Amino acid sequence: MELSDIIKNAIQTTGKHPFLFVGSGISKRYLGTEKWDELLKIFCSEFSGNDFQYNIYENEIDLKDYYGMQPAIATLLEKDYNRAVLTNEKYVDFRAKHREALLNQVSALKIAIAEHLSSATTSNDSSELELFKKLAKRSIYGIITTNYDTFLETLFPHFTTYIGQEELLFSKIDNVGEIYKIHGSVTDPRSLILTSKDYELFEKKSAYLTAKLLTIFLEYPIIFLGYSLNDRNIRNIFSTISDCLSQQKLDKLKNQLIFVEFSADETISCNLIMIKT
Repeated sequence: MELSDIIKNAIQTTGKHPFLFVGSGISKRYLGTEKWDELLKIFCSEFSGNDFQYNIYENEIDLKDYYGMQPAIATLLEKDYNRAVLTNEKYVDFRAKHREALLNQVSALKIAIAEHLSSATTSNDSSELELFKKLAKRSIYGIITTNYDTFLETLFPHFTTYIGQEELLFSKIDNVGEIYKIHGSVTDPRSLILTSKDYELFEKKSAYLTAKLLTIFLEYPIIFLGYSLNDRNIRNIFSTISDCLSQQKLDKLKNQLIFVEFSADETISCNLIMIKT
């Protein structure tokens, strides 16, 4: 079945246009930004001067860490990076520029990551991006993303953006023309969900977000862009949702979840994700 037919069937079933669930693959494609491990490697090498610092951290963690390898590595990196920024003379300009934030206990690593991702720009002549913009005006209800960057806000300036769980909790949500940045944004470095501790706190406060996602998942087709089917973030979300639903609801839901994955040779494949209990 063609991708267009799959999406059309999902729209006919729900009677609504889809939500997009956008991952790092989209930013990598259109901004040229790094995947999570690539991003951490940049800052591992920067502060230490050692191209193998990432590998050193990798050897120190338990591969069965509950929140996964990258948050565990980020936890080790953040501690060492923050110490380097606060003590090393090569960061004197960084300290001066971000003095207030650093004095208010904002992570130096999160500030540096936010600056790095904020400098990325899109290609102005991308025909794909123009099609993306046209779709948003009439065919997309809203967007959920775990990305930190502001690519989506730039692409869809008429959408309202909500950062983190607290903004979702204390704002009037309409579901139409909105972007939910559930793992934070470069516009607020403190909001970034990066380390194992960040993920732990995120889960402890996730009751409202889970309820919100449940409502969206049950009412709308969801098109996943820029994620791997094995992405731990997505698997954790599906696990939480599956715990809340009966098998009958899961059978209905699985026909509304559509994955679009980009392959290494830039061809596009489409899969329906199967939820198992």
